[in-house]
Amino acid sequence: MRSSGRSLRKRSETLPDHRLEREAAGRAAQPHRWDREMTDTMDKAVLEWLFANAGPIIRWRLVTDFGLPLTKKEMAALKKEVLATDEVKRWLANLGGTAIHGSKDTDAENAMAKLVAYGLRAGIPEFDDKMLPYAEKVGRYHPAWLSDQVSAFLIAAGYGARKEVAARFRERLAALHNTALRGDYDLYLPPEEARRVPKAWQGKLIYRDDRLPLPSCYDLYAMAHWEGGTKTERRKINDIIAYVSDPAFQSAPGGYLWDRKRNTCNAAGRVCLARLNPERLVLFVELFARFEVPRKAQWFKNALSQLEQGRTDRGTYRFPSDYLKEKRNSYYIYQGAHMGLGENRRRRDWIEIESTFRMLNIKRLMKL
Repeated sequence: MRSSGRSLRKRSETLPDHRLEREAAGRAAQPHRWDREMTDTMDKAVLEWLFANAGPIIRWRLVTDFGLPLTKKEMAALKKEVLATDEVKRWLANLGGTAIHGSKDTDAENAMAKLVAYGLRAGIPEFDDKMLPYAEKVGRYHPAWLSDQVSAFLIAAGYGARKEVAARFRERLAALHNTALRGDYDLYLPPEEARRVPKAWQGKLIYRDDRLPLPSCYDLYAMAHWEGGTKTERRKINDIIAYVSDPAFQSAPGGYLWDRKRNTCNAAGRVCLARLNPERLVLFVELFARFEVPRKAQWFKNALSQLEQGRTDRGTYRFPSDYLKEKRNSYYIYQGAHMGLGENRRRRDWIEIESTFRMLNIKRLMKL
């Protein structure tokens, strides 16, 4: 979509000296959400450059997340363009199987998260057809924790108002809030109890997850995307986020989860916790950026500083490529291995386009 009028036309891949700033100023008489959220003139110029050079997925997110003003006709055309991309078609096709948790692209957790990152939401028929069958089974998955995982991605996708999804989230929220109120950072089984685990895991750190439900990366993802809610729910979420933002939680070493019923332990490392790992730096900065308490923490400031090192002289960003990994058959949320946003990675400018969008989105979430 490259229409004239109020939409943005394709421009060169470099930022002209001041033309974009003048054009942005010329539209000041037409107030819109973009103006309220992105008040810095250079940010507006960079956003203009980003829309002019990015592929349809990022342009769609600039419309839906940043409030770029398009006519209904232009927006419908852009949505159609997004749905026609090979990437969106591939990930939609990956949904529909029975596998939820796993590293394969066909495991629902990765396909759901990827499509959310591409800007697909409830109400898009092609998306609804794939997502609603999962929503209808929430509460009936086995093991039960699969319902928590599915609910997290359904919430992010805009299905949080569905009765079964909301009920599951609130049940988990209540349990995690009890953990947060206790303020207990003794996350591991005491040695005498840990001796009961199978021999293969003797001497290893075992999480106390049965007695002390620990906020997982899936819980963080759900809370970051939970919209609206009651004042009580928002307070509970803030209490939980404050709990996991404490350095005692963020510096927790690795460990294992003990499945007592099956008498086995599952490798969890630190990735199961709602904590920032280097391998998923950008993903988790985006999630934590929504909350005030972690933004004040030194570990978050350090992470943000790492990303700011990628700023160019013209206000765009170029992150190291391993910050934006895209690797088939890998975990989206455990490994941050599906960070691509549909740009052609054979083009030299893909890293600048995707890095710039990610950083501006973080600033949007922080209301900077």
